[in-house]
Amino acid sequence: MADDAEKVLYSKLESIAKEQGYENYTTDVHEFNTGGANYTSRLYHITLSAPGCPDLNVFAKVALLSEKMRSKFPVELYSNEILYYSDILKRFHEFEENYNIDTKHRLRSIKCYGYSNEYLKENIVLEDLTSKGFTTLDRFLCVDWKYASRAVTELAKFHSLSIAFRLKHPEEFENFKEKFPVIFNEHLLKDFFDNHASKTIAAIKEENRQRLADYLKSQDFNFSKIPIRCPVLVHGDFRPSNIMHKENEDGELELFLLDYQGFQISSPLMDLMYFVVISTDKEFRSKHYHQLLDLYYSELSSSLKRLQVDPETVYTKDDFQHDVKLFEPYGVIIGTLILPTMSVFVENARNIENTEDANMFEIDPCETGSQRLNDLIDDFVKLGVL
Repeated sequence: MADDAEKVLYSKLESIAKEQGYENYTTDVHEFNTGGANYTSRLYHITLSAPGCPDLNVFAKVALLSEKMRSKFPVELYSNEILYYSDILKRFHEFEENYNIDTKHRLRSIKCYGYSNEYLKENIVLEDLTSKGFTTLDRFLCVDWKYASRAVTELAKFHSLSIAFRLKHPEEFENFKEKFPVIFNEHLLKDFFDNHASKTIAAIKEENRQRLADYLKSQDFNFSKIPIRCPVLVHGDFRPSNIMHKENEDGELELFLLDYQGFQISSPLMDLMYFVVISTDKEFRSKHYHQLLDLYYSELSSSLKRLQVDPETVYTKDDFQHDVKLFEPYGVIIGTLILPTMSVFVENARNIENTEDANMFEIDPCETGSQRLNDLIDDFVKLGVL
């Protein structure tokens, strides 16, 4: 951790200790590495201990992107996430209270203890779920039906609360478009595929390589202008690395969505398609692709009804199917962009803390990444997208 960022974090921890009544406290700080699953932050498990108080276990993220790399991403690190925890999540809880939503149907959320949004010194301190037995799925593993169905059920709660927010506060919702710029915008995507995707394209098997290359050339990558039929606040990076889970004694899988840096306004299909291409394999999609989409819509409808919103007035099944077809091309592009990076081995993961390398996402896909990408392209050929 850089000296200045370290001072800011420890100052924040001091404030948290004071707020929680932890006098004469000590800190136990452990940095950990996700081995290629995270590229923007340094991550820490921290325990605050004080006489007569239970240990307070928190999780801290400290920004590490260099100024050169920040210019590639049109977002202030953690600003979206800070807004989510400081404002939007409170609104969501108010909706759940006002409509007497049963606990089992409420969006699971963690506590935010504090943050700093000072440029190049950003940090955010959250409840540490690992101390309660939660973990993330190994990024080299693909999800099974139990995990995937539970994940999209939680996502449906999140999106339904967003729809309720839009209906209750339409002007404020519209203003979010200025606050939540699209991370994977058309300029970044076009630059990647024009200049840095040669290794990825080369990993595609010959029978599909030219088909994919021609398809990518035909795209303008401006998904923010797609005429979606039900705009929502989307997570933007909905994958197992940003979901913590624990299997309870009764066999139920408990999930929490984390990491709202990619927060933006789009179609629910942005999150769904992203989850499918990053988290599932060919076998899962052959059995469950359409089943998973149907489950999501069913859960969204149920969640909306609990909030006294009629799905038929805001997002019919036909509207949903319309958006599926609009966002399947997004799946092709994001899968091609991200799968090689997300499946990179630890020893090959790039350190971008001080990098000036504009080609840092140009990675030779490993065997696992190549296989998953080729399987994905095969599936989109079968779906008639390619």
